Amino acid sequence: MNRLFFICPECFIENTIRENFDGEHFFLTSLGLVVDKPSPDYANVLNKMCERENIEEICLIQDSQCTFIKESIRAKHAYKCSENIFLHELFQDNLHRFSSKMDIHTIRETLAMVNIEHQMGVLADAPVLADKIRSGEISLKGFVLNSHTNELKEISEEQVALKA
Repeated sequence: MNRLFFICPECFIENTIRENFDGEHFFLTSLGLVVDKPSPDYANVLNKMCERENIEEICLIQDSQCTFIKESIRAKHAYKCSENIFLHELFQDNLHRFSSKMDIHTIRETLAMVNIEHQMGVLADAPVLADKIRSGEISLKGFVLNSHTNELKEISEEQVALKA
């Protein structure tokens, strides 16, 4: 199976992916795994790549140890880039999903999961790709990786409310 992986380039998780997924691997990167709503031109390029490489599955993998995840949880983060600002706002908007009893590793994992859920929605609504995802021609999956333990957790479809 040919898979397209969206990952953060600062996490260096390509080898872990190759160890856990068979088939051909293709990678697209975005800092902090923050994917903007694709423009029609970008969506068309992405669609053509999926057609050319016979992509059957798009996987978004967020490392819970990602620097962007870690920084976004802090009240005053060191990096003022748009990815950190987005992730910090996502964290703030989803505070109801976090408990004061959670340890820092669980908080990071939960924020990674919230980001994956959001990003899956963004890709599922992308022009051109939306029809292929909804029809099942291309499957869309999300995973949270803890690179310290190499634990990889799939986010179930029930957790992600993709528009029908």
